[in-house]
Amino acid sequence: MIRVSDEEYDAIKKKVQESGVSQQKFIIGAISEKSIINTDGIKEVIPELKRIGNNLNQLARKCNEGIPIDDDTSRAVQIIGKELNDTWRLLKQLAQGRV
Repeated sequence: MIRVSDEEYDAIKKKVQESGVSQQKFIIGAISEKSIINTDGIKEVIPELKRIGNNLNQLARKCNEGIPIDDDTSRAVQIIGKELNDTWRLLKQLAQGRV
């Protein structure tokens, strides 16, 4: 147990809230000099990754069935590639605490 002033406690509570982790995890991370990363934004990324995965599965099915790749399929692959790049960039920003 530690003693802190009301102002210090308020500052700790604010930082804990901003971190998105429990108070215990925050304090242990702070005293062990580990990086504390807010992972709240990942919850929004998961449905997007599932959607992209479904699209990739549909394209893979077409390829496996021997269906030639037409312009629409080619555009779909480009869109999925861009979405994956955007998602990867967002995950890196989350990991670095910049989102």
